[in-house]
Amino acid sequence: MLEQVTVTGYNYIGISCRVMKVKKEIKAVIFDYGGVISMGQNPYKVEEMCRIAQLPADTFEINYKKYRNDYDLNKLSAFKYWQKILNYNSKKYSCDTIENLIRMDVVSWTIINKDMLQFIIKLDRNPIKKAIISNMTVETLEYMKEHFRWLELFDHLVFSCELGSSKPDRFIFTRCLQLLDLKPQSCVFIDDSLINIGAQRLDLNTIHFRNYKQLSEEMDRLYTFK
Repeated sequence: MLEQVTVTGYNYIGISCRVMKVKKEIKAVIFDYGGVISMGQNPYKVEEMCRIAQLPADTFEINYKKYRNDYDLNKLSAFKYWQKILNYNSKKYSCDTIENLIRMDVVSWTIINKDMLQFIIKLDRNPIKKAIISNMTVETLEYMKEHFRWLELFDHLVFSCELGSSKPDRFIFTRCLQLLDLKPQSCVFIDDSLINIGAQRLDLNTIHFRNYKQLSEEMDRLYTFK
């Protein structure tokens, strides 16, 4: 558009234009599960687990996280994982109590973000690949495979309990890229954890997930599907 500009008494005819940032073309979107596709862990279920375990919330949280990676890697069975947590209380627990904690733990991680599910369904209409990379326990994964038919929308599912590698280890990302048969520069990885976003060092495009609206806006602003 031609634009007339006056500068200290002189008229200049120039071209006014906007500098447009070119969107990056991508061929795959890789999602984290917990805190992205699913909601964050249900706090009410955590409170209930603390009550059943008869442990203070801070003690429960510390030990829940302390042994979680070995559980995610399937190095610890669910029963042994909960035994380690409950060892911090001198009381004895029945097998039924531990099985109840296992079930409640699974439920706490399987409340799906409906907006994100619709986003994935909509994304499925585009000619791109989709994958999940997630640290995951055997029991939660079994529940998901039984109840979540939408997992079929993904080209590849990479879970720590099956692979024996967990985020933020580089190998789990490398394995996903191998399955997708794509270079990292042509993929975008979405995770709610800044540690996982920054640790893989593979030149993946990344989005730090905070909520659906923010993700949708960033995807629309930065990327186009090839």
